[in-house]
Amino acid sequence: MNKKTTRRNFIMTSVAVTGGIVGGAAMNKQTQTKVASVDLP
Repeated sequence: MNKKTTRRNFIMTSVAVTGGIVGGAAMNKQTQTKVASVDLP
């Protein structure tokens, strides 16, 4: 296995994992805001 390819794959995986965490947090926050706005009179 090529060292360069391994490093690129590792970076891509790290970016994907980080993006998933950030996306999940943003979606969770959006859902909480929606619920909060519904609760307002």
